[in-house]
Amino acid sequence: MSGLENSTVQAKTLKKVINPAYGAYALNTIFDFDIINYPLLNLSSSAILQYAGGNLASTFDDRTWVIGKNIFSVSTKVLSDYRYILVTAVPLEDYLGDTINLADNLRASGVRSMIVVIVSAVVVVLSLSTMAVLFAWIFITRPLNEILDTIKKATKFDFSGLRGGKVNTRMSIVKEVHTLQNDFLKMVTVFAEAIKRELWRPLLKIHTELRR
Repeated sequence: MSGLENSTVQAKTLKKVINPAYGAYALNTIFDFDIINYPLLNLSSSAILQYAGGNLASTFDDRTWVIGKNIFSVSTKVLSDYRYILVTAVPLEDYLGDTINLADNLRASGVRSMIVVIVSAVVVVLSLSTMAVLFAWIFITRPLNEILDTIKKATKFDFSGLRGGKVNTRMSIVKEVHTLQNDFLKMVTVFAEAIKRELWRPLLKIHTELRR
């Protein structure tokens, strides 16, 4: 029994007074220990009695086994024609405390690591998605919108989108969009020059007639 630290506690727990006048004592039996204050002792007695088939006088082998959260071990030894039965019962966490704690710690660490991996993956996905959206806007969507805006202005003979033979927009690093921007610049430049020539032709004609 655990908790029997000194002789006083041992005497009080294991013995009972038979005759106080003569100081006669007797060992307590299992029936003297209630299950509320001595749960492991009662559980151990029940386990060994069950293992012995209800008869402790019978012959049975030494054995160690687990019931619930407790480890039980029984061994027998004969000394001076007396047969002693030694029963040991300890909570599983006392016997395998470090191992159980290690398993719990590993489980907790695994959960934390999984959470970190999931959060990191979400952050990476969101970051890459944001970068992809910004890239598409800066180098694809915005250049195409500027080209469409220049086309709309050109249909109204507004060539303010052209300055020095160049479109007022940043050239895209995307090859296909960059090629489209160059081709569009050439087309609009030719169109603008043609319009200018057509507008100046009547003025030149009037100027020539006036000189005559």
